[in-house]
Amino acid sequence: MIWEIQSYAGVGPIIFGMQRIAVQKLFEEKPNSFFKADQITLTDYYTQAGVFVYYDETEACNAVEFTKPANVKWQEKQLLSLPLGKLRDYMRSQDNMLEEDESGFTSYKNGVGGYTEDIDDLDESVETIICFQQGYYATALIS
Repeated sequence: MIWEIQSYAGVGPIIFGMQRIAVQKLFEEKPNSFFKADQITLTDYYTQAGVFVYYDETEACNAVEFTKPANVKWQEKQLLSLPLGKLRDYMRSQDNMLEEDESGFTSYKNGVGGYTEDIDDLDESVETIICFQQGYYATALIS
């Protein structure tokens, strides 16, 4: 499956605001559910799909994160397969206020971010891509 990100709306068949039970019905596999360090609700991880789904306190989906083997696209670009340097340059061209740090980047303008352990290795692919609903990081910081 190709996961096409629609900024601040959702990704593929997942619409931000969908309840956990509705999201779980979209997958053939049962999720591994766990508490991520800074989350107040369980995260569902679909290992075969390479998809993490995050929920708010009402069990509504507010972000989705991808790792391999997921196939993620945004604006017709394959994101997980691009070398970090090219992906970061592309994201900079789409958001002149792109937030960058030692672990990746976040585009608040477009609702997309990328994470890697080694930001200095620009030839390697990014490890994860996240898409999120408006206000996700403000809410995550308060929780």
